[in-house]
Amino acid sequence: MSQARKNLSIRWQTKDTASVEASGRLIAEAAEHLRLGLARLGISVEAEQADAPRNAAGLCVEIDGRTLEEWLGAQVDPHTGRLSFDGETYQDVSADDVIEAGLLAAAWLLDAEGCAGRCPRTGEARTGCGACCGRSSREETDATPGR
Repeated sequence: MSQARKNLSIRWQTKDTASVEASGRLIAEAAEHLRLGLARLGISVEAEQADAPRNAAGLCVEIDGRTLEEWLGAQVDPHTGRLSFDGETYQDVSADDVIEAGLLAAAWLLDAEGCAGRCPRTGEARTGCGACCGRSSREETDATPGR
């Protein structure tokens, strides 16, 4: 019995026209890693640049309709576009951030119980829809000073 293929969508945009090419490469790299890793699970990955920029600075990424910062439990400064995790501030979004958020989104896609399932990061029971984790593992994996 075959299962229906699931789709993971990545939409991105930036107000900074000088960084469009670099942002496109970053998203393409992350999307390719996700495609390779998720194909065997029956999940396809599509990435596209959004037409109109949001009212925010920096690179804005949405995965399956939720922002990157929602998936990662981060805050974003609307003026600079910098991400903050547990008090640490990083200058820009990395491909690893997009991959981590994509993996969390894929876990939600695979969870047959939906919001009543378990958090893919902590394993704790979900109490409702929305980001279930308030902590990112980025600070443990990204020791680059000044990010």
